Amino acid sequence: MQVVGPLMALLAFLGGMFIPLTPGSTMDRIGSLTPMYGLHNLALWPMGAESFSWWWVVNVLTWLAVFLGGAAWRMGPRHRPGVSS
Repeated sequence: MQVVGPLMALLAFLGGMFIPLTPGSTMDRIGSLTPMYGLHNLALWPMGAESFSWWWVVNVLTWLAVFLGGAAWRMGPRHRPGVSS
């Protein structure tokens, strides 16, 4: 659990939440693969930051599936204390 906070902060920086990314740059391409990129752009879209892109929604749903799958795998019966496989 102590890794999640710093990891999410790093992904937020890479996703352009704190520093604007130049469109088309290498950092923009790397940032578009992070979990915070789509969420950040969807949050700014109603304020007129950019035109809407369905790739933001795809990004958010993909990372949601990844995190839900990881949580389901981690909380599965083989990972509970006292349960032998």
